[in-house]
Amino acid sequence: MSEIKKQQGAVLIVSMIFLVIMTLIGMAGLEVTGLEEKMAAQSRDRQMAFEAAEAALHDGEAYLESVVTMPAFNGSNGLYSPKTDGTNNWDDWSALGTSVRTMRSQVTDADKKGFAQLSAFSTYIIEELAASAPDDSKEAGKAIEKRRYYRITARAVGLSSSSEVKLQSVYKR
Repeated sequence: MSEIKKQQGAVLIVSMIFLVIMTLIGMAGLEVTGLEEKMAAQSRDRQMAFEAAEAALHDGEAYLESVVTMPAFNGSNGLYSPKTDGTNNWDDWSALGTSVRTMRSQVTDADKKGFAQLSAFSTYIIEELAASAPDDSKEAGKAIEKRRYYRITARAVGLSSSSEVKLQSVYKR
């Protein structure tokens, strides 16, 4: 008669170790996937804020182009003169309160130009900078022309208020 061998259970132990390793790999994969999803959402949020701020800059430039006579730059209606104390008007946007300009297309257009999902309206301010020196030409019949420069600072937030983008441009008129 043949002798019956006693089973040792080695296959069960190896299988259990293999199962634990596979579970750890799967959990690490889930964590990486979740992190990548958060990064993609943050990137989309920031990109939407950037595009809205860029649209607000264009809105400010269109405003400067359309105004025939410039109003007073006295801190009302989003029109400012640069500060002389070394600080900037745009450093603390919340301190500006309601004296900012809201991007017109967000308020007036029915489709809101794709910015309807943003958590707040895009806003901007315009600062009147010093006038440029007149042209040095002494040509007869040529009018001396003084150009004005304006700094437009736009602020926009994305889908959540945690992403904020500020952009600036200088406009010569």
